[in-house]
Amino acid sequence: MTDTTLSPVAELADEFWQTWIAAHPVGATALGERRYDDRLDDPSPEGVAAHRLRLEGLIQQARSVDAGSLGEDEAATHAALVAELWSEVAEIDAGLEQWSADPLDGPPVLALNLESFQTVETVDQGRAMVA
Repeated sequence: MTDTTLSPVAELADEFWQTWIAAHPVGATALGERRYDDRLDDPSPEGVAAHRLRLEGLIQQARSVDAGSLGEDEAATHAALVAELWSEVAEIDAGLEQWSADPLDGPPVLALNLESFQTVETVDQGRAMVA
């Protein structure tokens, strides 16, 4: 029998990943994660603020980890995770969703491209796409 208990750093990394895909459902679908097929990203001020708050919570959790007690691999994962969390917060604080206009990959184009990576093979997947 194998132990499937995750280390605190691995749990934190998994929590970040789950937070990221929930906040970026279109990206999650593009990566093959189908749980969020019925959603689009929420660029509203409320949606962005809620995501930032979740990231701040993860940063606080990461700060509570004694990095000096970690092995080499865990320390590298922890450092990369902390850097990514701060990068995500910095991107939000820069307000990219307010001033970034991308005529090649913006919302109007995204709607036309969803079908290229959100395949429909079941009735439930079809319902999710329509939603």
